[in-house]
Amino acid sequence: MIDSAVTPLQTGASKNTEYGYLIGRVRVWESGLLNPRLLDQLLRADNADQAGRIVSEIPQLGEVLQNVAQNPPSIDQALMNHFWSLTEEISGHRLGAKVAEFFTLLFHFSQLKLLLKRHLAQKPLGSIPEGVLDWNRISRYISGEKEEYVPDLFRQAIDQAKLQYEKWNNIQAIELVIDRLFLSRVLKLSRETESSLLKNWFIVYVAFALLRGAFRIRLQQRSLDFSQLIYLANPMVREDDFKELISAPADKVVEKMADIGLSSVLPDQGVFQDDPYYLATMEKIMDNYLLSMLRPYQLNAFGPEPVFGFLFAKNIDIKNLRIVLHGKYFEMDERDLRDKVRECYYE
Repeated sequence: MIDSAVTPLQTGASKNTEYGYLIGRVRVWESGLLNPRLLDQLLRADNADQAGRIVSEIPQLGEVLQNVAQNPPSIDQALMNHFWSLTEEISGHRLGAKVAEFFTLLFHFSQLKLLLKRHLAQKPLGSIPEGVLDWNRISRYISGEKEEYVPDLFRQAIDQAKLQYEKWNNIQAIELVIDRLFLSRVLKLSRETESSLLKNWFIVYVAFALLRGAFRIRLQQRSLDFSQLIYLANPMVREDDFKELISAPADKVVEKMADIGLSSVLPDQGVFQDDPYYLATMEKIMDNYLLSMLRPYQLNAFGPEPVFGFLFAKNIDIKNLRIVLHGKYFEMDERDLRDKVRECYYE
């Protein structure tokens, strides 16, 4: 693993002061983050109504889900709107825009994937926060109205994704193409950031995303040619290693992960399984590791790290809330839900 114990960020006094303002806002919002006690209460709730009452007492989140229908689509929409509003507020600050850029890109590329899938399934657009993009205009472009203005980055993503979907006739082609363009932007962020911590974090994030892509391709038993849809040069995972993770026998995958220095994300040390539940557990370990990189900087008084850490923590919280609230709605076993939830930012 890349060492996350980096030296403190050194910036000019004016930037430190401005980050101090953003951190002050974060300190207010942090009261709405989950902690282990609250998460445990949610997991132990007898049903969806009881879980909803617990959430209603959490600052900010209670207001977000107030009067929201207790079904997965409505809950997802409310949580997505909440996260986007926080991201937009931070982005409205001159320094905050750069700190929040990763999350803005993540949001827009995720919505673009959803939009393309809805188009292919001939489903309506649905309700999506506008953000900085006109989703109705993008929808018309996807439908073939090429004169519509779409920012170059997203026009490129749409054109490449549709082309590869037609070639492979596989919905995963859309996922991989758009993921690759997103990851290329994340690597760009790693080169531009002044923070040594965030530079490392972005690089590790890209490595984890490539591993997820490789194992999804492997699970679907696709050819190595399919790997070109997502792979891009990066500091941690070489192309030869990436392809070997797709094609090698399961026992060799363990060896290759050790060679790369990423074996700690394997759920069972010394064992690899071509199984969706195994891969879901691996993704949970990856999320926890990324959170652990940011946790030591949560109390910093200056610099971008506490602001970025808060946004990632909120992103993880929303993932946990979806897991628990969906699970309670569908009356899933508490033990199954505990296996899925991620760690909390504040331990």
